[in-house]
Amino acid sequence: MSLPGGLELVLATLSEALDLGHATELWQVPDRGLAGAAVECGRLTSRMQALLVRLLGEVHARDLALRSGACSTTAWTRHALNQTPREARTLVGVATALRIGMATTGAAFAAGELSLAQAAAITTTVGELPDDVPAEALERQEQQARRRRELFFTPDGHGTVFVRGRLTDEAAAIVRAALDPLARPLPRTADGPDPRTAGQRRADALEELARRALAGHTDTATRVFVTIPWQTLTDGLGLATLPDGTPLSPGAARRMACDAEIIPAVLGGASAVLDVGRGQRLFTGARRRALILRDKGCAFPGCDRPYEWCDGHHILGHARGGGTALGNGVLLCGVHHHVVHSDGWEIVIADDGVPEFIPPPTVDPSRTPRRNHRHD
Repeated sequence: MSLPGGLELVLATLSEALDLGHATELWQVPDRGLAGAAVECGRLTSRMQALLVRLLGEVHARDLALRSGACSTTAWTRHALNQTPREARTLVGVATALRIGMATTGAAFAAGELSLAQAAAITTTVGELPDDVPAEALERQEQQARRRRELFFTPDGHGTVFVRGRLTDEAAAIVRAALDPLARPLPRTADGPDPRTAGQRRADALEELARRALAGHTDTATRVFVTIPWQTLTDGLGLATLPDGTPLSPGAARRMACDAEIIPAVLGGASAVLDVGRGQRLFTGARRRALILRDKGCAFPGCDRPYEWCDGHHILGHARGGGTALGNGVLLCGVHHHVVHSDGWEIVIADDGVPEFIPPPTVDPSRTPRRNHRHD
């Protein structure tokens, strides 16, 4: 472990002190001191967790987890620190929130006045508060929402499973667009109308969607309408909206355009519809097979996710004239698809036909192109 002298000394001293603490015969501690020792140990635990959170925040900011091949800082934390998924999400969530602000909460946590759970509750609640700048606030809200996404399957012991979770607005729009056609009531028969409730139809639709995906019948794209003001289309400012009025940042709309068949409706100054475009062409069929043969899985450097987990990404966006061809496509898993859209990575196809990823200056000032060798 190579560390600056101060931090290395701190950790070494803490390790030695903990060795002494564990070697102490607690039966020798008098009653009046035992409870106080427990309270002080709890406070020091919070202070240690606050230091851990600061370190994880720096690991995340430097993309050390992704550079080591993990799909996220949370995944890296889970395995490196032997945490449960929930524990790892909490640590990384607090780390990223405190790194970008909330100095008072960070100071109280570092002083042992807050527990990790309390710091997590505060950072989550404050992160949900509205902001005065719509576009920038929405970008931050979408980033926070993405960190909070989750899905759980819990058997109830009686033959059914509770499905609980939450999705980002854009993910929910795609899921609903995929489920709604399959969740329509069956045609009326001589026995009467479809007896299933709306909830039962959605449950059946989810099962059918999964069956089709496993059978490989996924070439028909999910269609999602996104309303885009002309100004947003021309200068990248302002908001796009889903059919139910949910706002989307321009970045989220661009990400969705890679994952689903987006039908852009362009509006003029008086909200008049100027144009309703055709769906974006996707990498399906032979085009997708060509990407699979070349990339074998997620092409992002260090990622080992298989091709089944990946979508075809247009290097030059379809809306900007990029074609759906092998030379303009690359396989990306969901995590790295988001990274490419959000964090300033550039993708080029090298002379030998292999995708190369150019990191943003914040990751590598020299911007040296990188390749993924995990699938070699």
